Amino acid sequence: MKLSLSRSYMALLPATFLVLTLTACASTPGVRERTAPDATVWQSRDQFVRIGPREHVAGDSVQGNDHPVTISARTLRHMLSGPRIIDPETGKPAPLFTETEVGLLSEHVSAGLSRCSRDEEIVFAIYGYHPTLMGLVREERVTTGRFFHRGGELNLILGMVQQPVESRGDRRLAPFTPGSRTAPAQSERSVIPGTMASNGRPDRTDWLVFRIGSEQVGEQLPDQKSANAPPVDDKGGSRGIEERLRLLKSLRDRDLISEEEYRTKKQQILNEL
Repeated sequence: MKLSLSRSYMALLPATFLVLTLTACASTPGVRERTAPDATVWQSRDQFVRIGPREHVAGDSVQGNDHPVTISARTLRHMLSGPRIIDPETGKPAPLFTETEVGLLSEHVSAGLSRCSRDEEIVFAIYGYHPTLMGLVREERVTTGRFFHRGGELNLILGMVQQPVESRGDRRLAPFTPGSRTAPAQSERSVIPGTMASNGRPDRTDWLVFRIGSEQVGEQLPDQKSANAPPVDDKGGSRGIEERLRLLKSLRDRDLISEEEYRTKKQQILNEL
């Protein structure tokens, strides 16, 4: 009987020791507690706008961001409509964000910045349908980045720039990473700031800085466009339409699109005449 009781006490010792250890760790100074998850401002599928911790950089003497800050959705819409990327297929400029992306970001980034503390900033990942194959097909792509306000300027550091979306990808294995102050984005698409922004650093096309209060610059008359504004890709004219029809026929002949898709797109192109 005594032997049985001794064995029972011995079996309880490991569990007792574990409880005491965890209690000591929870109350001992210097033990880092688990941080709270990022505050989600908006989320849809794998897309999101979140309030996350400020990215700390070694040697950065600035004590936090200038947050919270109120920047209207209208102002953000003007800002985010300006930047362009160089399309690697055509070599021509195209919008960095679609109208839908601009609308979502301007609304939710504005809301997030008004809630951020000095040690927080906005991170995001957003999808957009962008033209490919000379504008005949639209592909879903993801763009990620981080926003923060400092010294009267809104900074946007891009991470992933219009990368094709892997719809079945596991985000735990391949997460959407925002931009970083310490390393430039790895992208084949160069970014043009537009008239309302400049590059945060001479060697960083992925780092855009918007001057707060200069949103009126984007409201120019058609004959007053800045010389720095990227040229508009005009698809009008018989030559452009002929090239698009040839490419469309080539896609059908190679069974890359169906006959129905071919006819529908062909009629859309002919309607532009």
